Amino acid sequence: RLSLRGGQGAGVLVVGSLNADVIVPVDRVPLPGETLVARDTPDAGRVICGGKGANQAVASARLGAETRFVCMFGNDGHAKKLEEELSANKVDVSHCGRADKPSGQGIVLLGKDGGVSSVVVTGSNGCWGGESMPDFTKLVKGMGAVLLQR
Repeated sequence: RLSLRGGQGAGVLVVGSLNADVIVPVDRVPLPGETLVARDTPDAGRVICGGKGANQAVASARLGAETRFVCMFGNDGHAKKLEEELSANKVDVSHCGRADKPSGQGIVLLGKDGGVSSVVVTGSNGCWGGESMPDFTKLVKGMGAVLLQR
């Protein structure tokens, strides 16, 4: 179990982005005006939970820390799947907001050599502020670490 400065069981609060990442295996990045066909691999077109904040939250939970994640879920079909995947990884998403926009998305171009290029659609990640903001003073209390990642 991960032990942090706050003592036994001190948790991690992650505030950051959440995306529905679409994996696109390619031989190379397309040139301007060019259309490429993705390589036919088992992951081609697969949609997975991503975003720098979500990735940090899942990693923290997998290391055994009590992990709270604060993000903005979208109003589309991806939101439910993303929430389920985070919860399945033991990430507390009870303090996340709900935006009136689609979920953030990442188009991940995965090269043969393992190199990655991405295009990100901000979506619900750009909807922070106002009433959507949780009371961070309560969320931080008892946490051993706070990670901020856009």
